[in-house]
Amino acid sequence: MAQFSSYTYEDGSIRFPSVFCSCNNTLEILELSTMRLDFPCRVGLKSLKKLHLINVKFRDEESVCNLLSGCPILEDLTVDRRGNYDAETFTIAVPSLQRLTIVDTFQGKANGGYVINAPCLKYLNIKGVGFEWLGLLSPGEGYGFFLIENVTEQLVEAKIVGVIIDIHVHNEDILASITSVKRLSLDFSPFKIKCPTGITFYQLVSLELNTRKNEWSSLLARMLNNSPKLQILKLIYTENDYYNNRPIFSLRLDGEWKKRPKSVPECLLFHLVTFQWTNYLWERKEEVEVAKYILKNARWLKKATFYTEPEDVETLEEKRDMLNELARVRASNSCHLVFESASN
Repeated sequence: MAQFSSYTYEDGSIRFPSVFCSCNNTLEILELSTMRLDFPCRVGLKSLKKLHLINVKFRDEESVCNLLSGCPILEDLTVDRRGNYDAETFTIAVPSLQRLTIVDTFQGKANGGYVINAPCLKYLNIKGVGFEWLGLLSPGEGYGFFLIENVTEQLVEAKIVGVIIDIHVHNEDILASITSVKRLSLDFSPFKIKCPTGITFYQLVSLELNTRKNEWSSLLARMLNNSPKLQILKLIYTENDYYNNRPIFSLRLDGEWKKRPKSVPECLLFHLVTFQWTNYLWERKEEVEVAKYILKNARWLKKATFYTEPEDVETLEEKRDMLNELARVRASNSCHLVFESASN
């Protein structure tokens, strides 16, 4: 058997027969949904390469470890917990793992969290760990830790969306543990997730940062300072709930860019060649300041693209003046400046 998939309806779950996994040398793909999993002993899935767990509930932490440790060549793991708080510490220790996706809509508890140990990891996708509901969390809510250990230079891409760590817990570990990543996409929770001082993203060439959080410009400044080889910068503003695909009504505060870099980052002076801003709000002072700073200091920039909302005729003249002002501050004479409607 090369593949086995089992799904149930939303009105209930079934218990998966653990004997099925006790010794199986042929199964390569296993997809389970809405089930209760109890593995008192280590499984024997010697050929399994792909494992998707959607809304499954483990009996305890030991069951998680007994399942994953029994998959010696597992390469692709998806864990979608859908709010199930079945294991205080959810440990993913898989030496062969190359691709990991975690989706977790539970608000989390300070005594719980994740531990990931996957030295061969190439692609990491984390969504909604310590889920926020309109950003309203009390102290003690949100996971207490999220540890990623033994990440190597094999890490190609990481996407981190909506992660919430307890407000009283130091939460710098996530970024500090993936400094070898080459492509990085960030959309953090309203609580401050600091970019640690003294660390360098020495291989990062592409950064995408969502600007819908009020602390986005501070995080951008830290990332520019700590990413000396950055070549591609994408800023994007989205108002959709990443999990349920519905609008989020968040208040965006306008103001000055107070925490800009004290000196021009190395990536702007020598490496940045592509700058893209989706849903650029040209009437916001903070966004104008960020755009000017990058254009003014990116000496090797080849193309800067701004996607803006369609405007009515009355605002076109004011918008045209702003565009001309951005064009005048360009440090790179060869930079091609493009303005397009976000609806195109």
